[in-house]
Amino acid sequence: MLSKGWLSDKTISFQLLVLALTVFCILSVSLFLAQLILYFIGYDVLSNPEAILDYTKPENIPAIEFMQVIYSITAFCIPPFVFAYFLGKNPLDYLGFGKKSTLITTIITILFVALLLPAINTMGALNELIDFPNFLGIEEWMQESERSATELTEVMLTMPNIGSLLFVLVMIALLPAIGEELLFRGVLQNIFINQAKNIHLGIWLSAFIFSAIHLQFYGFIPRLVLGAFFGYLLVWSGNIWYPIIGHFINNAAAVILAYLVQRGIISKEIENIGSGENMLLYGTISMAFGAILFYLFYRREKRLQATG
Repeated sequence: MLSKGWLSDKTISFQLLVLALTVFCILSVSLFLAQLILYFIGYDVLSNPEAILDYTKPENIPAIEFMQVIYSITAFCIPPFVFAYFLGKNPLDYLGFGKKSTLITTIITILFVALLLPAINTMGALNELIDFPNFLGIEEWMQESERSATELTEVMLTMPNIGSLLFVLVMIALLPAIGEELLFRGVLQNIFINQAKNIHLGIWLSAFIFSAIHLQFYGFIPRLVLGAFFGYLLVWSGNIWYPIIGHFINNAAAVILAYLVQRGIISKEIENIGSGENMLLYGTISMAFGAILFYLFYRREKRLQATG
């Protein structure tokens, strides 16, 4: 059995390999067990694993959602704690849970992400204008990947009642916010910063991987920028809760707006503010307010650290 701390003196390449293997092993075992559960409740996933991936069939949606929850927990939430144990660290301290959060900084984080949403939409709209090279059918593959992801997201965002809204908030907003921040900011960013001895390189490199792994290339730039912003929140505060909260607000806003649109409470144009007419104006104003709050976060955390 691997002892605590055996990974601490290994090279960065070996640590990254162990991290990838840890994610793969935990995820593989968990997905197999999840398939067994689905099999015993009536889904023929053992003989035909692709059967439940057809999201056009309403009967498959509960199984897809179940697998999505298992995926979020086992691919992102659990491996960071195992990896911290391999490094010989206290997982809570290593991942950034050790520092106490403050109400004012939490409010600044929430406002920062909320006011930045139109700018994120603007970046997304500009990203969609990029003409990718069609070498070996890469552009078609990107477009197909984007289309499939969009269609699946729309299916999962179908929320006929408040109960389904709460479930989707957990599945699409809460679990990814916790897991992805633990893995990409709590672990990968730490590894890169410690190795490169450069905070900015570590933040942007982990943000790049964070964005690329989603395989949604027409949203790559806004996801990259958000990932970097979350990285700075962690570095400046030493507290993983702030990027988790920011990530949750970003995801939850999309879920809640989709629910309000479906209920006819708001117009769909509000959901896409910053990506339509006058998008550069809205995006610039949004980025300006976001920059002010980003700076306030930085100044407050530096002041708190100075006063100890």
